[in-house]
Amino acid sequence: MENHSDPSGNLLKEACRLSGARWAVWLDNKNAQWEFGSRQGLNRSRQSILSSLVESPAISSWLAGALSSGYVRWTKAENPKLDCQRIYLFPNPTEHLILMIGIDHADKNSENIFKIISRHFPPFGQPPISSSEELPIIFQDTQQPIWQVRAELEASYNPQTILDNILEFLCGVVTCDAAYLAIRSGDIFHIQATWNCQLTAQDLDLSLQKISTIEKITLTRQGIILSSSDCARETLLPGMNGMINPAWMGIPIVIGKRVIGVVAFIHIDSITNSIFDPEKLRQASQHVSSLAYNVENAIVFAEATRYLQQLALLNELAVTASLSIEINEVSRRVMHRLRRAFDTDWAAVYLISPGDQVLREYGGENIVGIPLELSDESSIVGFTVQSGNPIRVNDLLSQTRFVPKRNKICSEMAVPLRYRGKVIGVIDLVSRNVNAFSNQDEQLLILIAGNLAGLFENMRLNEELRLYIRQLEESQRALIQAEKMAIAGRLTASIAHEINNPLQSVSNCLHLAERKELSLEDRQNYLGLAREELDRLMQTVQRMLDYYRPGALDRKPTDIHALLNKVITLMEKQFRDHSIRIHLHYAPNFPLVYVVGDQIQQVFLNLALNAVEAMPKGGNLIIETFYNHDHVKIIFQDTGPGVSSLKKKTIFEPFVSSKQGGTGLGLAISYGIITAHGGSLELLDEAESMLPPGDHSTLGKGARFQITLRCSSPTEPRSSE
Repeated sequence: MENHSDPSGNLLKEACRLSGARWAVWLDNKNAQWEFGSRQGLNRSRQSILSSLVESPAISSWLAGALSSGYVRWTKAENPKLDCQRIYLFPNPTEHLILMIGIDHADKNSENIFKIISRHFPPFGQPPISSSEELPIIFQDTQQPIWQVRAELEASYNPQTILDNILEFLCGVVTCDAAYLAIRSGDIFHIQATWNCQLTAQDLDLSLQKISTIEKITLTRQGIILSSSDCARETLLPGMNGMINPAWMGIPIVIGKRVIGVVAFIHIDSITNSIFDPEKLRQASQHVSSLAYNVENAIVFAEATRYLQQLALLNELAVTASLSIEINEVSRRVMHRLRRAFDTDWAAVYLISPGDQVLREYGGENIVGIPLELSDESSIVGFTVQSGNPIRVNDLLSQTRFVPKRNKICSEMAVPLRYRGKVIGVIDLVSRNVNAFSNQDEQLLILIAGNLAGLFENMRLNEELRLYIRQLEESQRALIQAEKMAIAGRLTASIAHEINNPLQSVSNCLHLAERKELSLEDRQNYLGLAREELDRLMQTVQRMLDYYRPGALDRKPTDIHALLNKVITLMEKQFRDHSIRIHLHYAPNFPLVYVVGDQIQQVFLNLALNAVEAMPKGGNLIIETFYNHDHVKIIFQDTGPGVSSLKKKTIFEPFVSSKQGGTGLGLAISYGIITAHGGSLELLDEAESMLPPGDHSTLGKGARFQITLRCSSPTEPRSSE
């Protein structure tokens, strides 16, 4: 190869003269080390100091950062022998070179001079190869300089395209039959680009712990050549199944002292025609090293893109979850988003049911969760719950440890849902494709599971709470109905003769009407009397039916005074038989109240019956109503013996009764009904009687119950009087 003179030295000399720079030198990174190129003003002492300086990890990282960002940087020159106050870096990312200068201070004009030189007048080519050297066979197919290829790579904003182009270029300068490029993430190398490889090699993970060759490359940061016999022993290396006597050459992608990836080349029939040797390994390593920063830029851009995608996905999941509180609906929507984000065929969340120790499926194809035995470790989901660790199997058909729960499934990934350190369920993704899930997919799903665990736990608890409330409401309705029937039984005995008397009257009238000697007018009178008694009987029965019939549970504007009047009418016979006088003190302009009328009527009836039973020898029952802005009060006061101080504490508790044969549920259920309406039922202390003058009872001070309810609106119309 012909040797060309390099005009770069003259440019540097003139630039140093114009700017006042003490020295200037071009730096190139080769084999993970910075090498000096054309220079100006560097004596041996300065060059020795700079050599030690660029080998330090801090300065090497600083240089790499400048080259990666493409921005001018400077730092203070600590060593006085460098004869300058500052060291400036002017990077050329396209050609992966840095122009370093030593100067006291670079003004704008000086910076512009060196920027122009670094970007438009880099050293002419690379260090020349002597004319006695020839390009090895491995590089003979190259027709374009590598720096032009780098410029094309820099123009792409798609990380995958950059990696594909890098591998395609390397396969153009390195003679091989197949190749792949794997990017490191912790102890895993994920194959992200392949060339002429088997389809199964794409997206495979290479583990440092399982593949000794990859581990050795990572530790030594040096390339390795494997012969066909070595490849036969290293069975976990991908891309060589079915190949005849393959040879393998792996080269690390190094930035500083970090191995960020591996490029592997595969050659077939290496016994009769071996092309991989140490010299070709060295030359291939130079090409890989020269493209290391392009790979790192692609990785950084891909990670930034993935991070933004993760934020977008988490935000989308949060919005999706906020649209409903019903666990089946939220699970279905979230799993739909996960299927789309991970490009899977099916996804579901399994939550542990606390009572029956099974996993229940949500968000899959079934509306009702299918139970899965919690202890079933033959499934990936069951094993994930038991171990508490994420599991990813990319070829279910070639393993015997787990039994696929669905047909035609090749890949499955399960991640535990942890809430406060406890596994509460599993997110499960499955695919019909082999190698469907990568290590990055697993890390993303772990992140998502961490954010969704609290949501699913809260929804599960909310579902249990709603179920408990439904059961409680059903129990309360059953108790109310039972007490209603008990009250009806108490009414039946006293109303029985009200039914019997009209029946006897009807019977007598019909008997008299049958007499032949009666005139037509008398017969019509008897039949008219019978009809009247039948009407009275039907009214009595209708009142009983109205009470027995379960009422609607919807709250409606209700006339409280009308309800009180209805109860008084219903119990008119009992009041008369027990010599109980009723005193009504209704507040004027009383508003309508939003209540379940049937339930409030039952409370009134219960308090009235208790008053009758408390005054078996007669007395007075005072019913008062009050209205105060947004509350109404209804008071029932009798003149019976009252309630002892000991019983006052437990009077509203269930099954507490002072009456023989009492259920002890009447006041408890009444208390529950009023509380459910947002009101209160209280037993008040003794107060001044509201009886009219001269009508005070001497039979006792009695009990005074007060009902407080929120009214519908201060502007509602008054009830009927």
